[in-house]
Amino acid sequence: MTKTAVSLTTKFANMQKLSVRYMPGFQKDLTSWDMTIDSVGKFRQTINVCRYNPLERYVEEYQGDIPSAILDELLIYTEALDVADITEFVNSVAMEDVEDIEIRIGEERFTAPLDWLLSRRKKGESFPKSVVTAIELWSRILPLSRYIARS
Repeated sequence: MTKTAVSLTTKFANMQKLSVRYMPGFQKDLTSWDMTIDSVGKFRQTINVCRYNPLERYVEEYQGDIPSAILDELLIYTEALDVADITEFVNSVAMEDVEDIEIRIGEERFTAPLDWLLSRRKKGESFPKSVVTAIELWSRILPLSRYIARS
C-alpha cells in the first residue's frame, strides 16, 4: 500500500467525508452535481440542473443513508487510491470536451474524466492499476447519484 493511499484512509476517517463533484463536458445537458458521504453512510447530493432543450434550470437536493455493504466497498477503493499516479496519467492523456469528476477525501483530491474512462474501459481499453481503481470507485459512486442524464 502506498503512503498516499494510507493518508487518504486516515483523512477519510478523520474528516468523515467523501466528496464527489461531477462537472459535464461540452454537451446539451450541462447539469452538475455534488455528493458527500460521511464515514457512517450519511448521503447528501445537490444537483444543479441546467438543460437547454427545453430550457430547464433548478436545484434538487437529496439525502439519505448508504447501506453498510456499499460503504464498505467505497472504503476499500478509497484505501487503494494513488492520487499522484492518477493525476500523472490524466495529465499525460489528451482529452477534449469530456466531463470532470473531482473526488476528495479530506485534503487529498484528484480530478479525472472518470465517466469517459469507464466507457473506454468497457470498450476494452486498458489502463494503469491506479486509474482502474479510480474507475471502479466511480462505478460504485455513480449508481448512488439521484441524477439521471437525458440523451
